[in-house]
Amino acid sequence: MQSNYFQQLTQQLQQQGTGTPQLILDLVHYQHNLDYVQSHLPEQLKPRLVVKSLANLQLLKLVSETLNTQRFMVFHLPHLTEVINEFEQADILLGKPMPIHAVERLYQNPLYHNMQIQWLIDDMGRLQQYLQLAQWFNICLQVNIEIDVGLHRGGVQNLQQFLALLKLIQQHSATFSPSQIERIDGL
Repeated sequence: MQSNYFQQLTQQLQQQGTGTPQLILDLVHYQHNLDYVQSHLPEQLKPRLVVKSLANLQLLKLVSETLNTQRFMVFHLPHLTEVINEFEQADILLGKPMPIHAVERLYQNPLYHNMQIQWLIDDMGRLQQYLQLAQWFNICLQVNIEIDVGLHRGGVQNLQQFLALLKLIQQHSATFSPSQIERIDGL
């Protein structure tokens, strides 16, 4: 049955396709899978939707409603602003450190000053840049420290770096609100 299902999809795509990449989504199966996940989620677990792989707002709304969450992990500034504008109660975690110019561009709009965004910090240089930006805009930033778990994709690599970041965060408690430690091991 599965191979017949995919053969039919392939035929339909070849007949109706444009020769360009397209997303095909079987909404019946998709909704069934969402319902299954929702019915098996422990009540205390609050899922976070990864916008990197669900960058379509209609799909995000569907998943958000089905799983009763407005928690998102975002990787790019355009997705960040879309989620902020679409979901009033959005709790956003950055999935990678954001260049300071992108953060500055976001906060040039005062509407974003009080959004619940958790910024990912991977080194002292970035934390110092975020400090200057937060002081300039007179805002408090939620920050997460990224630790390198051995894959060398970024993050602090030793206890001294980690403690130095924590010290600076503590020294500027009016500017920084520590959120969590984040390990990036499978993205």
